[in-house]
Amino acid sequence: MESFFSQSTQGNTFDTMQQNNRILVLRLIKEAGEISRKALSQATNLNSSTITLIVNELTEANLICETGLIEGENGRRVKGLKLNDKLFSCIVITITTNYFSLALFDINSHCLKAQKISMNIFSDITYSLSQIKENIDAFIKTSALQHLKVVGLTFALQGPFQFKNEACIMYNNSGYYVDIVHYFKNAFNYPITYDNTSNYAIYRYTCIKEHNYLRNQLAVYLGVNYAIDMSVSYDRSILKGTPTIPGTLGAMPVSNGNGKEVPLASIISASAVVERVKMLISYHPESSLFSKNTLSIRDIILAFYEGDTVALQVFSEVALALGKAIKNLIYTLHPHLILIAGEIPNNQTFQQMIIDASTIYPNEHLGNISVALPNIQVIQEEQKLSNDPSMIGASMKIFNRTLKSPEILNWIQHYSH
Repeated sequence: MESFFSQSTQGNTFDTMQQNNRILVLRLIKEAGEISRKALSQATNLNSSTITLIVNELTEANLICETGLIEGENGRRVKGLKLNDKLFSCIVITITTNYFSLALFDINSHCLKAQKISMNIFSDITYSLSQIKENIDAFIKTSALQHLKVVGLTFALQGPFQFKNEACIMYNNSGYYVDIVHYFKNAFNYPITYDNTSNYAIYRYTCIKEHNYLRNQLAVYLGVNYAIDMSVSYDRSILKGTPTIPGTLGAMPVSNGNGKEVPLASIISASAVVERVKMLISYHPESSLFSKNTLSIRDIILAFYEGDTVALQVFSEVALALGKAIKNLIYTLHPHLILIAGEIPNNQTFQQMIIDASTIYPNEHLGNISVALPNIQVIQEEQKLSNDPSMIGASMKIFNRTLKSPEILNWIQHYSH
């Protein structure tokens, strides 16, 4: 099946202003979900006749369609406009060292199909990549059956990886690696984009219009899973450091409580928590976790909610270490907002543990200078794959790119006449 981009026409004859106006209208419709012609005119400062012309073109090109009546000025009900969600799709693939997942999204970032498969990608790299490819092929067929044109594949990567000479190298702890992007660029005739899961998640949470309160504010997203990832946004745009290595917090040295400095991931990662609990429960037969034949991070989180002594001890250690890391971020970045998500408890008790551990008191390192504590939020990790924030963020990003691409203008020119 050909991609949307491989079907693009020879070019368009719109001048620069016309191109910008059409892209602006598409972007505003996407951001609003539903919007009236009058509201488009007001938001763009384009007169009603220009808006009518653009709307007619976009409707003829099947990019937008009318909705039912929506709230207009002075309480009047008017016809709304929205993107046509029956035209384009994208496929998001998340790859970690423990599993991969796929999701098919329409242009409004609504998930149409999702699947998660447990697998250690480094146990057999060749087999693992072939399995991922087979599943992508199946999702492409699903998209075709629903008459949706795939605009691209985007990979959300979790764990140690490195961008190098247009390659994306993913590593495991033993030094084995695999070039994710090179393999799939050779396998598929679609545009392929990639980033780490935390960058896509922070895009979902901070880089869209509904988060206007973050204008001129700095936000940090911490992904606490089997790997510890960090992303930073300022004024709703993602900030990136060295282009070869995405932000990772797992290597930050913190005290382990016994006078030793250890990597943060060795205390707070999901695998570290499971190993710590396994070590402790032999001394605590009263723990609800004692009789578990197999132990997962979800078991430990549920035990924490129920007040299990071992789970409380281990997540207290996690909160303390995470609080120390957050203090370092406060000293260096002074963020307005810190979002924390992943395989951790998301209740008020754990959130307060982190806040207490990260509070900076007067005279602590900075003399009498006061340092404002940012808004710290532990986000509920979505258990439904279709609601995964990094996958939604990845789909939002690829569609936003598509709606301002030369190919979309070619499409409008070709199909609106």
